[in-house]
Amino acid sequence: MTQRPSEEAMQSGPPERPHAIVRDGHVRQCAARTRSGARCRSFAVEGMRVCRMHGGSSPQARAAAARRRAEAQAEALLAVVWDPEAAPVTNPVEALLLLAGKLRHATDVLGARLDGELDGTTALAWVRVMRELRQALEGIERLDLHSKQIAIAEDQGRLLAGVVRAVLDRLGLSDEQRALSLVVVPQEFRALGEPQSGQGR
Repeated sequence: MTQRPSEEAMQSGPPERPHAIVRDGHVRQCAARTRSGARCRSFAVEGMRVCRMHGGSSPQARAAAARRRAEAQAEALLAVVWDPEAAPVTNPVEALLLLAGKLRHATDVLGARLDGELDGTTALAWVRVMRELRQALEGIERLDLHSKQIAIAEDQGRLLAGVVRAVLDRLGLSDEQRALSLVVVPQEFRALGEPQSGQGR
């Protein structure tokens, strides 16, 4: 005569299996329902919410599980490099422009490594960086950071011009020397912003 399982055994859940996912000390159970309406007592396949009998062995499910594992690995990496006590940004305009440049470089590097498979780790990283780059560029356009950067440069230029005038006043130059300095100094500052000969080739 077949013995029915005890009520305690029915409530204890499925026994631990090698492919089960354990989180916070608990084994993940298949989220699917049986024909009777009860929750399936099998373990979910790693990276999935269902067991093999409820679709966990299909190619689509395995591909989705691989994507989730890659995303989990990326999140784990971000958790390692994240520093909650990092120094604050003092120049948000420059920081955002620098971030956009780094994101663009990352998209170029990752894009060159794409092999046509859009479910791989490289493709997932490329898509994520592309999304971040788009958001950064939209933020730059929305905040009109280019105009703000020009305004900051103009303010710095006015401050520098004031310093130069103060220095010239203290040097006690003659009228001829002072007139010459007002021509030479701006020329030298403009030369600093021009590319040197032979560079950029």
